[in-house]
Amino acid sequence: MPILRSGTEIINHTTTMNTSNTLKPSDFPTTPFSGIIDLNTESGRKLYIRATAPLTSSEQQLSFTQTPYNQFMDHIKSDSKSFGYGDEIHAIPTSSNTTASIINNSNQLTLEHVQKAALVVWGDASANFSTPLPVSKTVQTLEPWNSTDHYNSHFLRIRSNMLAIRIKNILIHQDYNSLLSSKDKFIWRHPNGQDEYDGLIMLYLLLQKIKPSKLVLARKYKHNLRNATS
Repeated sequence: MPILRSGTEIINHTTTMNTSNTLKPSDFPTTPFSGIIDLNTESGRKLYIRATAPLTSSEQQLSFTQTPYNQFMDHIKSDSKSFGYGDEIHAIPTSSNTTASIINNSNQLTLEHVQKAALVVWGDASANFSTPLPVSKTVQTLEPWNSTDHYNSHFLRIRSNMLAIRIKNILIHQDYNSLLSSKDKFIWRHPNGQDEYDGLIMLYLLLQKIKPSKLVLARKYKHNLRNATS
């Protein structure tokens, strides 16, 4: 039985796969957002606009202090699923051969881990875990048509921008300004002076702000224990 591709092209299922090309899970997206978002295409621009649109009148903005932790996390996880957050969020290197998710395992991450992930996006497309963080966060000029590393970083920048704008839209104004008070940790600057906010680091700092303290968790544990034994 043939497999249809690109509308009219028919490829027989018995055709031997060209193993000279290394295929990755990202080559087989399961949602529109989990594939490459190319702003040169109409579909890519529509996805970008959808992911960065302000909340609707039926959606409520979130607050560090007023929104319950579980509700806050449910919203973040829903965004992760709806907008296809991938390895850029869920596979932050914590060593040369281990990773952790900002959303699911943020306790295993440090700010330095996330900043090193952002370095690949903005500062050095060929960086790896052992590359030291720069003193000055200057945006690297990319040539995605000449380099695979630059090509990958180009599309990571689009996703980082989408995430940064999404965070701005879901937070109440006061809390977004509070997050901006730490912008020295997530701001990258072009040689011409234009600034970029890294969405990865913004998300990490956001989750650190809403994460229950050890004291709160201890009180909750004692409360649940008391109820269970009464």
